[in-house]
Parts: sequence; C-alpha cells; structure tokens
Amino acid sequence: MNLKILNFDPRIIQFCFLFSYSIIAVEYFNFERSHKIVLITFLSAILIEMLLSKYKYKKKNSWLPAGIITFSVCTLVYSPTIIFYIVTVTLAILSKSLFQNKGRHFFNPSNFGITITTLIFPNWIVGSVNTFSGVKAIGIYFFIAGFINAFYSKTLIPCLTFLVSTTLLFMIRGQYFDIYKTSYTFMYFVLSPVLLLYTFHMINDPASIPKTNKLRFFYAISLSVIYTVMSYFRITQAHFYALFLLTLFTPFIHEYEEKMLRNRNNI
Repeated sequence: MNLKILNFDPRIIQFCFLFSYSIIAVEYFNFERSHKIVLITFLSAILIEMLLSKYKYKKKNSWLPAGIITFSVCTLVYSPTIIFYIVTVTLAILSKSLFQNKGRHFFNPSNFGITITTLIFPNWIVGSVNTFSGVKAIGIYFFIAGFINAFYSKTLIPCLTFLVSTTLLFMIRGQYFDIYKTSYTFMYFVLSPVLLLYTFHMINDPASIPKTNKLRFFYAISLSVIYTVMSYFRITQAHFYALFLLTLFTPFIHEYEEKMLRNRNNI
C-alpha cells in the first residue's frame, strides 16, 4: 500500500503546530505580544530569506524555515518592542549561512537567535517560561502535538530521551540537592508546556543534531545534564544556553559520524 500522505515535508506539521501555539498564547493566556507583531516579524523573516536565496544561495528556498523560526521565537520569548523580535529572527536565519560545517549549519537557528539577544539585551528580551502555566490540558496538547512533530521529522529518540532524562535528573535534584523542594515539584516544572515546546520543536533540528540513533541518545542526555547543572546554579534561560553550548560541538560530532561511516564501509 502506497501511503502518499506520509510523503510530505514534515516542516509543514511543525509550522502548523507552532502557529497554533502562537494563537493560544495570545487568545487564551493573554500573552503580551500581539498578532500584529508576529505578522510583521514573519514578513521580515520572509524578506531576509528571499535576500539570502537571491544573493547567497542563488536559488529559491522554502518559506517554511522563516515561519518556523518566527513562531518559535515569538512564543518562547517576550520583548516590549517589536525590534528585538525582528533582531532575533534575523540572527537565527543568518546563523544558518554564517556558521556551517561542510554545508550544514550547526547552531540551532531559533536557539542561536534567542541566546544571543537575551545575552546582549537582557533588559529588552527574556524567555517566557510561564506563558502557558496553570492549564493541564495545554500541556497534554503540547505533548501530543510535539510527539506527532517528532514522529514525522524522525527525531523521537532525542526528544523522548531528553524529556525522560531531564525529568529524572530534576527529580534527583529535588530529592537530594534542593531543600524544601520535592521531586514532584521539579517533575511538574520539567513537563511544562514551554519546555515541551523546547523539547519537541527546538532541540530536534535535523541539521544540528547527530544522524545516528546512538549519538542522538548521548546528545540528548548530555543536553539534559548541562541544562540541569546550569539551572541548579540559577542561571536564567538555562535551557537556551545549554543547547547553545552543546551545538558548539556539533561540527566535531559530524566529523565523528563521518569517520564511523567510513570505517563501517571499509569493513
């Protein structure tokens, strides 16, 4: 049986889910960022992609990456002015062409833009960690939507590994290292909608994660450890910074994977 319905660009699913998160944030959780800001940021991202396509890549590229980056940024961060949303998506898109290893970008684009802007302009743009707090149904929706996205993008292993290992590490942290805080408190924190968005729509960027399942497994666990340690020391935006630090090693991971494949083919 030929299931043609399965043969489509998985980025379409990611775009649709991220679009829905953006709408929910404003309409049901009164997120202080208007749809107008998202639209202008999206159009700016499209313009940047068009310019890069014409002058850098010399070919027409899909608009989907610009949409995915826009809705990721506009949902995961907050700024009182539109300029920093535009700056963030601009940095994210440019990172794909400025930082490459053998034709593949190695920074996660959205995470790169968010990390740089929150570091340089901490008084103007911050991560919105409590946007969807307080409603369990939203967490369930985010999990189901994220699971579907990871399934179609073939990144379930790193996503689920990160989610499970982070939950366990935070439970251990709550049980043995944080006084007056139970492990269940941390478990609920780890399973928050914003972290689910980060898990299923950011850390699994196909170009910046390993290709083999074994390395994806260790990649996700390493990210969990870095994130847990950074958050223990009360580092704000620890999840963004942890992913940024880990992607610094992506070129070495790619080199190691290629070496493994060459050795396997020579056997």
